[in-house]
Amino acid sequence: MIRHAIALLALSVLVPGATGQTGLMGLTTPPRADAPLQIVASMFSDTKLTVLLVNVSGRPVEEATMGVVLGDRTSPASTVTRTGNACRATVPPDGFLVVKEAHVGFDTADSYFREKGIIERTATIGLIHVRFADGAEWTYPLEAKGRFDEQLDAALRDRVQALRQMHFPDKDMSWAFPGPDQGGKFSTCRK
Repeated sequence: MIRHAIALLALSVLVPGATGQTGLMGLTTPPRADAPLQIVASMFSDTKLTVLLVNVSGRPVEEATMGVVLGDRTSPASTVTRTGNACRATVPPDGFLVVKEAHVGFDTADSYFREKGIIERTATIGLIHVRFADGAEWTYPLEAKGRFDEQLDAALRDRVQALRQMHFPDKDMSWAFPGPDQGGKFSTCRK
C-alpha cells in the first residue's frame, strides 16, 4: 500500500510540470555565404540561446550583432524581427565567438510568444552587422527584408565543419558553457 501511495504522489508531482509545457520551439539558422561570421552550432530552449560562430572573413572582427525573426508555425505571415545587443569581442580569423540570447535579440522571445498566445513557436537567427578591426563594416538588412535569406556555398560549409571538428571534435559542447577554464578556445562578448 505504501509503494502505491509513493508512486501516486510522485506521479501527481511530475504530471503538472509535464502538462505545463505547451507548444514547440523550432530554431533555424539559414546559411549566408557572404556573412563574415558563420553559425557553427546553437543550443536553445524557450528562454535560453547560445550560438557558436566562426570568423571566416580572414580579418579580425571587433563587433558583431545578430538578429532574430520570431514567428508562429501555424501562421507564417505573422513574424516580428528583433535586433540583439552589439557583441564587442575580438575574434581573429578562423576564431570562434560564443553569443548568448541578449546579443541575438532572443531574450524577449518568451514574453513575446506568451503575449501573442503563440504555441508553435519559430525563431530564425542570423548575423546582421559586423565591424572589422580596420573599421570596415558588413551589414544584412533584416529590418527591411523581415527575414533571413539563404545563400549556400558548399565549400564554405565544408570549411566551417572542418574548423568545428578541429576545435570541438565529435559532440564537444564545451563552447555552450563559457567559463574561465576554456583556455582561449573562443571569444565571448565583453561586458
